[in-house]
Amino acid sequence: METQVENLINNVDDDYYLLSFTDDELYDILVKSDEWSEFDYSLSKKLLKERGKSVDDELLKSLKLKRIKELAKPEGNQKGWIIAGYIFAFLGGFLGLIIGYFLWTSKKTLPNGQKVFSYYPKDRRNGKYIFYISLIIFPISFLIKLFAKII
Repeated sequence: METQVENLINNVDDDYYLLSFTDDELYDILVKSDEWSEFDYSLSKKLLKERGKSVDDELLKSLKLKRIKELAKPEGNQKGWIIAGYIFAFLGGFLGLIIGYFLWTSKKTLPNGQKVFSYYPKDRRNGKYIFYISLIIFPISFLIKLFAKII
């Protein structure tokens, strides 16, 4: 596959979009290689070398590690989802179960294959509480509605 990519790189059309990228944009492709194709990654390296820029493998490794750490960070504040989850949980809605479970267990896969939780521990703990509250209130609410129809 690498040989095919090398052959393709040597035969790139003059209007290929990467040829108009700045050096910073090409470096960005190298850092965020998980978002680009193998061809674009290899072509970026080649273009930077042709422009006289250094493409140090050690630097690339450290930048990729930094990127992995950045991607591994949990997503920001989930206050809106937490509030909605508690509201739905106490109203006896099924949505409380879904929101709670999602906040509690959601994971994302990093480019290196590692899986990490998507949310901060505090948000995950709230998701767990929402899930268990919903798990208790939802069946009770369902039974009350069922008996109300019968009576």
